[in-house]
Amino acid sequence: MMCSNVQITRTATEPSHTSSPNYLFCEELVEWNFGESGILKADNILHKSKNEEMPTEYPIKTDIEYSIDLLQWDKKKGQWHSFNNADAQLEFVMIDPYYRIPLSQSKAGQPTYRGALRTPDRLGAVSYTHLTLPTNREV
Repeated sequence: MMCSNVQITRTATEPSHTSSPNYLFCEELVEWNFGESGILKADNILHKSKNEEMPTEYPIKTDIEYSIDLLQWDKKKGQWHSFNNADAQLEFVMIDPYYRIPLSQSKAGQPTYRGALRTPDRLGAVSYTHLTLPTNREV
């Protein structure tokens, strides 16, 4: 019902239905659903210690730097551009402990996000599971 003609024309404040908040929301929803917007790409993923870049193993209590380029597809321009999000996070997981590290953008407008952590003081397999990008939109 929200994307029906009745709801779109009812909420329009101008003669054009394209100015309706429901129309704009429904347009964004359809574009996202069909993969035309909200498409992100992770590129240039790096992790390193002070001594070595992209090692296969880290000793315990090692300081690690992690960086990733986040890009978003721009359908209108037909190209990737820097994704800007103030709440990007990295999950660094062992069975125990479980870390969620905030990532901060290196420079405004640039795609690179960075975070730092210290490996736990115990042995075990560790993985960088995934990047979490909470999105908070104002309505």
